[in-house]
Amino acid sequence: MKIRNGFVSNSSTSSFVIIGFDIQNNEFAKKSLLEFTGNVDWEVSERLREKLKIKNAVFYDGKWCDGLNKKEKMLGILLVEVSSDGGGELNETFCMEDIQKDLDVLKNRFEITEPLKIRAGTMSS
Repeated sequence: MKIRNGFVSNSSTSSFVIIGFDIQNNEFAKKSLLEFTGNVDWEVSERLREKLKIKNAVFYDGKWCDGLNKKEKMLGILLVEVSSDGGGELNETFCMEDIQKDLDVLKNRFEITEPLKIRAGTMSS
């Protein structure tokens, strides 16, 4: 039997790794993303995947993602996401050429000029 001392929470978290672009200072990209997806909220990633046919396309906003600073807005490819309750996959293999092609689609579609970043963090889920 495990006994936990200290703070206990019913909420779970997810850890993630994203490769992509921080578009917080790119007004055109933010506006274009809003127009393309219809809304900048939790469903943006799903809409990006559907419309652009990019399997792991994601948009994470620092306003609701603890793993980013409050101003960051990451648009890119989700490489890993693992939930503290055991959900998620760690055994997926990625081809860098495929990732580069997907990033190029995002970069061209939203006219992104920001440098490529790899971002890891956690968020409440």
